[in-house]
Amino acid sequence: MEKNITLLIPAYNEEKLIEKTTLDLYDYLQNIKRRSIISSFEIIICVNGSIDNTEKIASNLSKQHKEITYLSIKEKGLGIALTEGIKRAKKNIITLVAADGVDSLDFIERAVPLMEEYQFVYCSKYLVKQQLGSSLLRKVLSRIFREFFRLMFKYKFSDASSVPVFRKDAAEMLLPHMKKKGYEWEIEVLYNSLKYNLKTKEIPLKLSFKRSSRESKVNLLSVASSFFLNSLKYGFKIYFTGFNKQPPN
Repeated sequence: MEKNITLLIPAYNEEKLIEKTTLDLYDYLQNIKRRSIISSFEIIICVNGSIDNTEKIASNLSKQHKEITYLSIKEKGLGIALTEGIKRAKKNIITLVAADGVDSLDFIERAVPLMEEYQFVYCSKYLVKQQLGSSLLRKVLSRIFREFFRLMFKYKFSDASSVPVFRKDAAEMLLPHMKKKGYEWEIEVLYNSLKYNLKTKEIPLKLSFKRSSRESKVNLLSVASSFFLNSLKYGFKIYFTGFNKQPPN
């Protein structure tokens, strides 16, 4: 398999960080391309529902670098942004990077060699010892939810909200079954990867927080309650139906 990669950046009102995140990613991908870890790359900024200058900045970046493009998506929602980005992706491997640059980029060069063998590599922040939040509430909710999620998913994954790396054919295979519009998309994709027997592997993901929880665009309690309810929903499906279905056509 040719090792070329599409990087999706979902971006909602990220005018303060989107340029730095994108250019840092661009420089990193150029570096691993020179080292022959990848053969080519594209970056797609998925601007969705933004009312600030995020789209203008994304447009300017796309004019400066041929490897950078952007999507203008009117409806807000992480799931919507990622679904549209996957549809537009042209490379053999697809992953995503948060617009605030919280994910350490070295997961990419560790995941790419694994894509020959695996359809889906999941990068989990819980497989490495590190600081998992900038507030006590975030840390406590993160730990509680993690244990609940692992129980409901029969300990198949260690985390519900880290970074997926897909082979393009596997991502396209799952797209018709991805219905969630918000952050719960992350749980839905894990459920479907198990339901349709994708060959998966988890690897560690390091985090590097660039802003405080007060500056985050995420409503922590809303996301936590959504993750809890969807883990419960898909967990019951797992317990009652198992993972024995064949991949969809």
